[in-house]
Amino acid sequence: MDNRLLEILACPICKNGLRHDRQALELICDHDHLAFPIRDGIPVMLVAEARSTEQAASAHDLPVQDNLADPTAQMGSSDANTQTNSSEARSQDKTSSDRDGKASD
Repeated sequence: MDNRLLEILACPICKNGLRHDRQALELICDHDHLAFPIRDGIPVMLVAEARSTEQAASAHDLPVQDNLADPTAQMGSSDANTQTNSSEARSQDKTSSDRDGKASD
C-alpha cells in the first residue's frame, strides 16, 4: 500500500490516523479497536466491513437481535399483555360502533 495514501486516510469514526498491518492486510484504528480490510490493494473504510480488534467484546458491543418485526419482542411479558389487551379493546370498540351505526341506518 502506498505510504502517501496511508498518510491521508483516517478512521471514519474518530478521524485518527491508522496503522497498516501488512501481514493481515488491514488498516487498524487503535482508538476504536477496529480493523478495516484492504481488498485488492484498496482500503475498505466502511464501518460495517470492519472487524473488532478487542480480545473479548463486551455485551453492549454485541450485535442487536433483529426483533424489529415484532414490537412486543423487546417488551416484558406484562408490557406485551397490556399492548394485546389494548388492541383487543380497540377492536371491540370498533365492532360495537359498526353494529351501532348499522342499526341506525
